[in-house]
Amino acid sequence: MKVRVDPVSRRFEISYDVPADAPDVVTVRCSWSAAGSDRWERLRVRLEGVPMGEVDLYLDDQLINRYAGPPYILGGEEHSYDKVIPPGPHTLRVRARDGDSWLEQTFNIRGAGKVKPPKKPRQAPAG
Repeated sequence: MKVRVDPVSRRFEISYDVPADAPDVVTVRCSWSAAGSDRWERLRVRLEGVPMGEVDLYLDDQLINRYAGPPYILGGEEHSYDKVIPPGPHTLRVRARDGDSWLEQTFNIRGAGKVKPPKKPRQAPAG
């Protein structure tokens, strides 16, 4: 297996020689977190059964991206989007143009990391 990381885009490629007796369809699953204390995630959307074209991505009912075509990435690849998905539960809505209309589906997702509890209000001293 060979791994190459592009230092600019931070995308990585894995090359693996598939055994000759492997099936024609292979599923690859990955889990990734950055080294060190900071974590970052990227969410990529792949469409099936719909022409590749306009797609809107919403996180918690806020429009994050509007794309004319693939790739469809929530936020972007740049470092400024490292924490576009805050820790905890969220709603991802994907809208894809299908001819003259739009198809829409909502997903429950969870950002990695621990959710910080709300700060307790300070109480005024008695007296």
